[in-house]
Amino acid sequence: MTVTFAIKCEHGRTVLAGDSFCGDDSVSDLCAEPKVYTIGPLGVCLAGGIREEQIMSREIRERVNKRLSKAKEITEHWLKVKLVEHIRTALDSHGTLEIKSGVSYFPEASFVLCLHGKSYYFSRDFSLWESTSSYSVIGAGREVASGALYAMHEYIEGLPSVDEAKQMAKIALDACSRWSPWVCPPYTIITLSSE
Repeated sequence: MTVTFAIKCEHGRTVLAGDSFCGDDSVSDLCAEPKVYTIGPLGVCLAGGIREEQIMSREIRERVNKRLSKAKEITEHWLKVKLVEHIRTALDSHGTLEIKSGVSYFPEASFVLCLHGKSYYFSRDFSLWESTSSYSVIGAGREVASGALYAMHEYIEGLPSVDEAKQMAKIALDACSRWSPWVCPPYTIITLSSE
């Protein structure tokens, strides 16, 4: 449980933000590893079950680094086809998939990938789709964060600057921390360039 999100900014840049909550109904603590990070040109936002987050994060890091060492670039096609299949295989090999009517789903986890000024939601059915919104939010505090970001976007003409987006991220995370038991500081707020 957590909240993480990406805010599209001027000049194709993106601000990634997340909290540090780690736990469930029976235990709560702070994660030592950020739930938002970058690998080369790719930004990653994770939310959900701890085991699934760890599997997905390890697989994303390994596959992106391997891809960058060979091809020197990450493409939308590679994200949607190859990376998604690698993640499905990794989750399946760890026994974390649910099967409903012959279709594989992963439980309690989701993520947003950001590449070249675009953000993509990863759905439970292993589809990866581009968001047209100027922000993409996942996790337990998504309703509060989405409302806060929407309200703040109303006062900005066009996309925010990186500094404005970082301030918006801090305010949205504070709102989530106040109203959700699954969100808490410290926060990680980083910038991903469009290159």
